[in-house]
Amino acid sequence: MGSKILKTILDLRADSEPDEKSMAEKAGLRYLQLPLEPKSYPPADAAAKFLAIVNDKANWPVFVHCNGGRHRTGVMIAVYRMTNEKWTVEQAYEEMKKFDFYTRFGHGSYKDYVYDYYRDLQKRGATNKGARTSSSRRQLQSLNFPLKY
Repeated sequence: MGSKILKTILDLRADSEPDEKSMAEKAGLRYLQLPLEPKSYPPADAAAKFLAIVNDKANWPVFVHCNGGRHRTGVMIAVYRMTNEKWTVEQAYEEMKKFDFYTRFGHGSYKDYVYDYYRDLQKRGATNKGARTSSSRRQLQSLNFPLKY
């Protein structure tokens, strides 16, 4: 059957709901999981895996979620914004906070990850001081995020 507004669900939870995959597939959707622990610094390859999924047009549109839509989702959307839209870390972190990101209760490592990721991007020369392109804006719209429950 499939959906005209959604093609892929990307679940960032390490502790996913047991029937989410079967329900998604029954609805004609692709279900992918990139398990991130709720209060741990993401693995070294997390950003690359995330970007490979969301930048693959075969997966569009993609619905990205975790449990509350603010920490794991916020971090990966920040990675997307800084990499694909060339946002600064300040822009990305401000957006995270607008969607209720906070560092208390063990979530501080996610903020560290975002700042470390941006620093690595700068070292590779992959940033453009906040410039945004219309093509990346269209791509982001088709990905349907940032998300908030």
